[in-house]
Amino acid sequence: MNELCTRAAAMGEALVTLGMSVRFATAVEPGRLTAMSSQTVRALSDAELETVLSGACLLDAEAAAIVIERGFGALIGVKSVKWAELEESGFAYEETVGGRRMCAQRCSPRIMLMEPSEGACAESTIFRFDRTPLGPGALTFKNRLGGRSVVIAYTVASGEFFMAWFTNFRRDFMLRLLREAAPGEFGCAVSETPLHLYLVKHGSGTFAAVGNPTPDKVESFEIDAGLPSGSAKRLTASGAWEPVEFSRHDGRLRFDRVIAPLEMEYLIFE
Repeated sequence: MNELCTRAAAMGEALVTLGMSVRFATAVEPGRLTAMSSQTVRALSDAELETVLSGACLLDAEAAAIVIERGFGALIGVKSVKWAELEESGFAYEETVGGRRMCAQRCSPRIMLMEPSEGACAESTIFRFDRTPLGPGALTFKNRLGGRSVVIAYTVASGEFFMAWFTNFRRDFMLRLLREAAPGEFGCAVSETPLHLYLVKHGSGTFAAVGNPTPDKVESFEIDAGLPSGSAKRLTASGAWEPVEFSRHDGRLRFDRVIAPLEMEYLIFE
C-alpha cells in the first residue's frame, strides 16, 4: 500500500507531522520553505530547479540523489552519495543536537551516505552498531545563490519512516534546522523538552499552544521561536485572558509555570 502514496504527498504528510501547514506550490515564494520529493525534482527544468534551490528547501534522500545526478549537487552542499542497506552496513543509531541525544535507526531499510562539500554542516551523525560513524543524518548548506537547504539521509515515503522517525527530540531537532533555513515559517519549536508548541499569527501578535504529552508535570518551559518582544497573556480556566510574566535568556522566553500531564497552556504574544 505504501507504493500507492506519491512521494510528494508523503513529504507533505511529514511536514504536517512536524506541525507545519503545507500546500502544493506553483512558484517559489521568498522566505517560504519548499519541500522537494524525487517526483518534484524529476519534473522541474534546470532553470526551475536552480530557482527552487535559490530559496529555502528541504530534500529527502531520493530527491537529493536526483539533484546530484542532474549536476546541482554544489547547490545543496553534497559532493557525492551512495546508498547503504541495513543488512550490509549495520547502521544502528543517529546522534543529534551535538551528540546530546541519540535516536535508534529503525526508520528506513536503507540510508543515503553523503560526502559533504566545503561549507556544508553535518547536523547529526549516523553510526554503525559498533559505534563507527557512517555519515551525516542531516546536512545544512547555504549556497552561492543565497539559498539554504536541509538534506536528510532517509526517504520520506516508507512505513518504517513514519512509524520510527518522529521522536520528540528528532522533531525539535528538525524544526530548528527548518526555522534556520526559513526564519519566516512557523512550526513546533520548544527548547530541550519533549513538549509540543504550535504557533499561529494572530493580528499583530502570535497565538501559542504548549502541550505536555508526557505522564509527568512540567515545572517550567522555554520557547525559542522569534516571538514578539512585548507582553504575553494566558488563557485561564474561566475563559479569560490574564497577563503572564516571563524572563529572557539568550533570546529564549522562559515561563515558570506548571503544565500538568496531557494538558495545554494557551498564550498570546503581542
